[in-house]
Amino acid sequence: MNQYLRFLLLLFVLFSHSVYAASLYGGAGYTYNVLSSDIDFWNGGDGVDPYFVIGTKINKLSLELTYRSLEIENIHTTASGTYDILITDNLITLGSRLDLSRFTHANFGIVKHSVDISYTTNSTATLNKNSIAGDSFSLFVGGGFHGSLFLPNLSYIVDFNYYHRSSKFGLFSIETGIFYNFYNF
Repeated sequence: MNQYLRFLLLLFVLFSHSVYAASLYGGAGYTYNVLSSDIDFWNGGDGVDPYFVIGTKINKLSLELTYRSLEIENIHTTASGTYDILITDNLITLGSRLDLSRFTHANFGIVKHSVDISYTTNSTATLNKNSIAGDSFSLFVGGGFHGSLFLPNLSYIVDFNYYHRSSKFGLFSIETGIFYNFYNF
């Protein structure tokens, strides 16, 4: 964990030449998530959930803290019965956004997952929830588009990210949001 924080801090310092061009921003949006897993019971679950972000931007590099509470649903049918599965994941991310051009950027950072699983079934067999349930840290990478909206400090964002936890749990995410620069210095 400390290595990731040092790496993010180093990138932040390297890409931030002029401290007078900084801004603080916050915003909210929605994310569509699809779970990727090598275990069929979890694979293919999806859900749409809100997220919240606060960050600072210096030149082309942003440092962001986000929170999202995901609910991913999956209905899985086997020969022994049907499972209606609900996976909840409270994600807290600390990441960077590097502007590659006027309209594109790359994302990377660390994630704290807190996964819980509940399900109903008409089968007598139970699921091994321990394979993905619990708390852990992982990484995310991605990229997307950004631009200005109608007001001077208002902007939009569209991201395509992958949150990797293990081969048993990964999230592909399409995120849209609106940010507002509330303080420039």
